[in-house]
Amino acid sequence: MEKENLTLIDIPPNILGLEPFDFLVAMILSSPFLILGFFIGEFLVVFLIAMVGAGIFLKIKKRDRGYGYIKRWYTRGVRKLIGQRVVIHA
Repeated sequence: MEKENLTLIDIPPNILGLEPFDFLVAMILSSPFLILGFFIGEFLVVFLIAMVGAGIFLKIKKRDRGYGYIKRWYTRGVRKLIGQRVVIHA
């Protein structure tokens, strides 16, 4: 039995019921939407992180505790996670 020379167009036929060429065309045509979706997803993640940061900043500013409050808040959270008793009174 002879070995067949495979080229790019000889991808297994009928992937999802499409001919190989149609499948390649569909992938090429959908790539801008995939890239756009990636950038929108990245923007949403960055936006959510910025919102959380802004919320923490406004919470501190509203209470007029200064930036030392971040450290106390962070250590309190870490100690709760570890399971130590929380001694800091903020």
